[in-house]
Amino acid sequence: MGRSLAFLLPALLLAATVESLLTVRPDCQESCGGVDIPYPFGIGAGCFRPGFEITCLNNTMPVLPASTGVVRVLTLLVMPRPEARVMLPVSWTCYNSAGNTTAVSLDGRVNFNKDNVYRISNTHNQLFVLGCNTFVYTMSWCTAHCNDPLSAMYTLYSGCTTYCNDSRSAQDGAPCDYAFIVEKGSYTFRAADLHMEKHTRLPLRLDGAIRDSNVNSTASLSCAQLSQGNSTSCVSDHSECVDSTNGPGYVCNCTKGYEGNPYLPHGCTTKHTRVGSIRKAPMQQ
Repeated sequence: MGRSLAFLLPALLLAATVESLLTVRPDCQESCGGVDIPYPFGIGAGCFRPGFEITCLNNTMPVLPASTGVVRVLTLLVMPRPEARVMLPVSWTCYNSAGNTTAVSLDGRVNFNKDNVYRISNTHNQLFVLGCNTFVYTMSWCTAHCNDPLSAMYTLYSGCTTYCNDSRSAQDGAPCDYAFIVEKGSYTFRAADLHMEKHTRLPLRLDGAIRDSNVNSTASLSCAQLSQGNSTSCVSDHSECVDSTNGPGYVCNCTKGYEGNPYLPHGCTTKHTRVGSIRKAPMQQ
């Protein structure tokens, strides 16, 4: 029995070392502010794939590099696609009793996608518009509005439930209009939100993929192109290329029966082998 324990302890130490190598590149920071930073995300030169850089602000808060504003990162995932859960500010416009604009905040217009990596998740987020006769648009040119009673009645825009006959929101008891995209299940409307705190931030989920860094390019990286001999980011054994379901590009997955990080060499391991966990050894007399 003593020999079994002597074998088990070094094995556990080795497993703990392997676990860190399967998560990040060697000599790279593993976490920031309690948030794990798995590759292709990374902090510092040589630790991230282009477009997936994370900044550790004051060594306590992970953020996406942005040309405007601070985009705080809550969690990062690798599979089934690189995903960032972040906090974004609410945009708002306020009016006086005459219906004239008195204040505007466009904090929601945050540019954090200069390398064309991210897309707002089209399956895990919802668009909310609070106010009367409010029009909202996104930088991807999708629009949502409710401009007549029939639109609300027949739910042509399913987010509209009532219609206000006067566009001067302040006279309807709602001095401000608000617009934001938020993670499904993370927000429930309350009447008090018509007077929402102006610096409110809410969670949003972003889908990442390996894409052409030129946002205006007509080229589209795909698994079909990679099969023709082009280099791939799916470098682990037992990894596979999967075309992105949210915009152009591709993502990497571990093949069936494997889990881990397909973006790192030897990153995909068998599911029944839990790296760093204790497995009982047979008793020896």
